[in-house]
Amino acid sequence: MKYPWLEEAIQLETDCKHEASLDAIFDALDNWLLEGCFELCDQFLLNAREHHLKRLSVAQLLTILTATHPAKEKLKNREDFFIRSHTELLRRYTGLADEPREIVDRLLKGLGDLEDDSDE
Repeated sequence: MKYPWLEEAIQLETDCKHEASLDAIFDALDNWLLEGCFELCDQFLLNAREHHLKRLSVAQLLTILTATHPAKEKLKNREDFFIRSHTELLRRYTGLADEPREIVDRLLKGLGDLEDDSDE
């Protein structure tokens, strides 16, 4: 399934129109949720495969997670999307930072369940 608003958001980000890009994502998801279109939103989260995740900026991924957070109990695919986003962000930060997991966990704090596998 194609999501024109997502393609628009990706193009806006490419054109350095960051705020407009995030607004396009948030508005589309928020409208679905406000209209009670939970299945449509859940289908989007399921369909957002690896190639979508690689094309989205960090801010865009966080916007998707933020917009869907209030409805997380009604979105069965959100947790999987959260895990895939976490994995994608770890991939991006590995080699760029000394502690990529710490950075990614801080970015995603409060947006999903993070397993604490530290030895603390």
